[in-house]
Amino acid sequence: MHAEVVAALEPTPLTPPEKSVLDLLLSVVYPGVFELREQAEKVVVAGRCDCGCPTFDVAVPDDAPRVSVSPHGSGGASSSPSGRET
Repeated sequence: MHAEVVAALEPTPLTPPEKSVLDLLLSVVYPGVFELREQAEKVVVAGRCDCGCPTFDVAVPDDAPRVSVSPHGSGGASSSPSGRET
């Protein structure tokens, strides 16, 4: 069976377990984490996996700080909209 994340009809707030997972991911310091923590305060769940596992997608409002984070931890800095280097 191939599972996929299905978009939510209406965005919903994070559940307490989802918030705990996000908080854990943002509990360490790495480039861009401060902006990601600000985004986390405003995210909503935009979709969940249709197989029943706890996978979820989040959506970030347009007014949240933006950050470019390398998936490989290369440490490359970028500027946030506030001008802070990340």
